[in-house]
Amino acid sequence: MATNVEEICIAKLKEKKFIANGFAGSMMSNFYELMQSGEFCDVVLRVGSRDFNVHKVVLVSASPYFSAMFRGGMSEKFQQKVNIKEVTSESMELLLDFCYTGEITVTENNVEDLLLAADLLGFSHAKESCSSFLQDQLDPGNCIGILQLGEKHTCTKLCSKAESYILRNFKDVAECNEILSLDVKQLKYLLESDNINIDNELEVLQVIFNWVENDSKTRRKMLPFLLPAAKLSFIPPKKLREISKQSLIQGDIFLQNIIEEAMICHCECAGMPMRKSCAAWLYILGGERSFMKETRSIEYFDCERMEWNNTVKLAGSRVACAVTVLGNTLYVIGGSRQGTKLNTVQCYDPESAAWENVAHLTKCQGEVKAAVLDGNIYVAGGSCTGQATCSYVEKYCPVSNKWTAVCNMTHKRRRFSLVLLNNSLYAVGGFDDQRGYLSSTEHYLPDSNDWQEDASMFYKRCDFGAVALSGYIFAVGGVNERQGSLSSVERYNPSRDSWVAMSSMNRPRGGPAVAVYCGKIFAMNGMSEYMSVEDSVECYDEVSNSWKHVAGTTMARFGAAAFVFKFLI
Repeated sequence: MATNVEEICIAKLKEKKFIANGFAGSMMSNFYELMQSGEFCDVVLRVGSRDFNVHKVVLVSASPYFSAMFRGGMSEKFQQKVNIKEVTSESMELLLDFCYTGEITVTENNVEDLLLAADLLGFSHAKESCSSFLQDQLDPGNCIGILQLGEKHTCTKLCSKAESYILRNFKDVAECNEILSLDVKQLKYLLESDNINIDNELEVLQVIFNWVENDSKTRRKMLPFLLPAAKLSFIPPKKLREISKQSLIQGDIFLQNIIEEAMICHCECAGMPMRKSCAAWLYILGGERSFMKETRSIEYFDCERMEWNNTVKLAGSRVACAVTVLGNTLYVIGGSRQGTKLNTVQCYDPESAAWENVAHLTKCQGEVKAAVLDGNIYVAGGSCTGQATCSYVEKYCPVSNKWTAVCNMTHKRRRFSLVLLNNSLYAVGGFDDQRGYLSSTEHYLPDSNDWQEDASMFYKRCDFGAVALSGYIFAVGGVNERQGSLSSVERYNPSRDSWVAMSSMNRPRGGPAVAVYCGKIFAMNGMSEYMSVEDSVECYDEVSNSWKHVAGTTMARFGAAAFVFKFLI
């Protein structure tokens, strides 16, 4: 019976694995002491003028380089002393200590030599430590050198991190001399990336010119190879015309043709995507489809496909409202809804994808206009309690969410335009219920907090669009008592304080939505001379001083607002 019981107990016993914590580390620590005292060492590594007594078994276990040397058929297998070339004795000492301890100290003074030695001798963990150290040191002044170092030693992760850093911080990197050390293929590769963080393609072009001019005798011939890295068709034609006169371009027929082709193709960029960082969309918002048929619709223009598409809707319909963009937030201000003048302000943040109410206007309401100046939103004109037309101006601080009054305009205005130019706000045209249609112009100086009168337009006009382009103000379309809907366009030169007539639009537009997009003026929708609502769109090229039809919107409307926004909403 006892025997059976013993057999049963033994059968119930389970296998158990025991791990001696710290044993392996203790073993390596003992090996390290033996190496330091020179005991049981079986090979000498000669590096420069220094000799290192080490154990082959440790080297073979730590490095495929030494494994191949001592386990294969290489002559070093049988040598008592082996010469190691191309590495410093300091790096070798650090790597040998690493073999025995698993610890290594990387500094900015030793990292390059250490990385070279670790890569050459196959110490992958030490190489990864160097790579990790360099990733933490990236800054605009060294990131290109680190990228080149990573490429030299096939550090894939380091190269990826350095490249991402360069593209993300390109504007700062472009200010540093390291960018001039890139070879032509490396430079073109970076400049062609859709992930490069730039505000516009002129920045890319300037980097190309700086790089070439750094060694123009050798590099000028590389311009035809580099120039297409800048998406020239997204540079305004007037700027391209100036570029064509630069010494690097002048006299080269091939380069002149590239610039000329870009000017022709400007804004006809179907199939040519913008960079992610400077991708901006042209939007049209709100307005009326016909009398008292208001809309919450927002459409955007896809310049790749040359078509308009619908996106999110307004929280409520608005006609003749003001729209402005501050930071990454869209603000919709005032306007009217079903005949009621609004003083409400709503903002849309694409990250939260929601409309939010912010502080209401304190005085202005209805057909106000807005512009951003010095990080604040200025709203002017419209109506106010007891007055059909007012001259009030208010300033909104997004940090405090408060409106404060600033100096009133000289003239009461509604249905006018407000434009930022040269750090001044220009109030142009409009309508005053006592004085009628206006042609007057005045500008606001924030430093002195006052308004000064300027030259008047040739035509009185209200319900028009005005925008700043190339240092001028363009007044587009609108309505007056004599001609009804207008097709005329005027340009204001602030240095001469004078207006000149420009080419008229292809058709009259009362209440158009007007904005500058890709260096051209877009005039959208509006009321025709026959009181029909337009869905047509045309754009103005300042180089040729001409208007050209482009794809129409999906909905006809007037009294809408236009804006350009970096985020697709």
